[in-house]
Amino acid sequence: KTAEELTESVEFFREIVTGPFEKFTQVTMILPLT
Repeated sequence: KTAEELTESVEFFREIVTGPFEKFTQVTMILPLT
């Protein structure tokens, strides 16, 4: 793979991961406060 292809796959993977991960971190930050 070229560096450009690798960067695109990383960005694509990051979007898949950060979506649910951001929701997860929001929940874990809210739970201790309640």
